[in-house]
Formats: sequence, structure tokens, C-alpha cells
Amino acid sequence: PDLDLQLVATSRVFSLSKREAELAISLKAPEEGRLLVRKLTDYELRLFASPHYLKRFGPIDTREDLSKHRFTGYIEELLYTPELDYLSLVCDKHQVCMRSGNLIAQMQATVSGIGIAILPCFMAKWRRDLVPVLSKDFALTRSFWLIMHEDSKDHPAVRAVSNYLTEIVEANRELFRA
Repeated sequence: PDLDLQLVATSRVFSLSKREAELAISLKAPEEGRLLVRKLTDYELRLFASPHYLKRFGPIDTREDLSKHRFTGYIEELLYTPELDYLSLVCDKHQVCMRSGNLIAQMQATVSGIGIAILPCFMAKWRRDLVPVLSKDFALTRSFWLIMHEDSKDHPAVRAVSNYLTEIVEANRELFRA
């Protein structure tokens, strides 16, 4: 009851050593520093489009069909980790019609019919306004890592939040799979 949570949901790396945060969830495990790292879960990403987009621009039956379509994705210069640099796996630069550093903006653009996006299944698979594209031919796996500074591990609030995050992810592991 005495926790003061501040959730910073932004695409950048925080320094736990400089105490910019007590805990971080990252797409990459740090390789140095006095940090404790725990893998939370793997998650899958797939191609999604809106039914409206597919009706307007035609079906996608093979990977070759992707060359005739438009995409939404990240702004390359703003990628804070190489784990997000996956758009080139499915399209050329000239096919990207909308870029954003924000994944929710990419998903909303996809919902509105602008193009196809690579989205985490935990965000997109439950939506009726998005449908999977080439679900048997394209999938990526990425991981979420929980990171804390070694000096914070025994702090009751940090430990409580860390344990809660681990428990909630474990209890909902099926959400992260396709």
C-alpha cells in the first residue's frame, strides 16, 4: 500500500546504475554492470493487417505477395535496440508508408488500414480489427528481461514489484504465444 509507482513507458534505455529507474523491463539482457537479470518470458511477433486493408489491397497467400503491399514500422534512427530492427525481414524501405517510434501508434495505423505491421501477438491477436497474415510462414521470437541493480535487490518495494511482475507474467504466459 505504500508503493509510489512511476511507469515510464518509453522507447529508450534507462541506466539503473545512475538510478534512473529501480527496475527495467528490456528486450535485451545487459552484458555488464552490477545488475541482476531475470528472463520474464519469450513472446512472439507476427504480421497483422486490418480486414479493410486486405479487402482494399488484396489477399496475401505467400511471402512473395508481400512485395505488393505497404507496411508500418519503427523509425530506424530511433531504434534503441537491435531487437526492434525486424521490418527489413519482410519488406524494402520504399514499402514502408508510416513509421513511428511508438508501437501503439503502429498498431493503430495498421487498424486504420494504412498497411501491414509486425506486432506482438499479445497486443494484436485478440483484436477483431486485425487479422494475422502468413501466420504459418512468418514468426519472430523476442524476450522480455527484468533488470534491477544489485544494490536494490533487498529493498522491500523493489522486491515486491519484481516478484509481482514475475508472478503475473508466469500466470499469463499463454498471452505471449501465438
